[in-house]
Amino acid sequence: MKERYTIEKDGFVGYWHPAKGHDGKALIVFPGSGAGYELTRKGSEFFDFQDGKFDFVTAFETVFFWPDLSQNIREVYRVVKPKGRFAVINNYGDPGIDWEKKVPCMKRRTAEEIKQFMEDAGFANITIAKKDNLFLVIGERE
Repeated sequence: MKERYTIEKDGFVGYWHPAKGHDGKALIVFPGSGAGYELTRKGSEFFDFQDGKFDFVTAFETVFFWPDLSQNIREVYRVVKPKGRFAVINNYGDPGIDWEKKVPCMKRRTAEEIKQFMEDAGFANITIAKKDNLFLVIGERE
């Protein structure tokens, strides 16, 4: 995936990575939202944000589509403030479906693999929580 769409408003940032076969619609809602969002296209290998800008970054159902997960998580680390956190929330999906074949731009990862990528990027105090097919991995920048 070479593109992503970005919306920033009042310190909140939303990302949407279009995948082949999707109709291109996305709804991103921010607290206190109103008119005036700016939508831009950018490469997904870097963020156009200053170092240490955010207290908390989330990736909900998106990291399976990041083209270079190691590099992208290092970029998240860069833009998170010291003591800030990064949370990855994903669904493994139906284990009976070959998702990588069905959605070629997708690469499924386990919670443990995500944790390792986060450790390699420098995150610490990483925890994993699982329920059914869902997982949550949270790490903190020291």
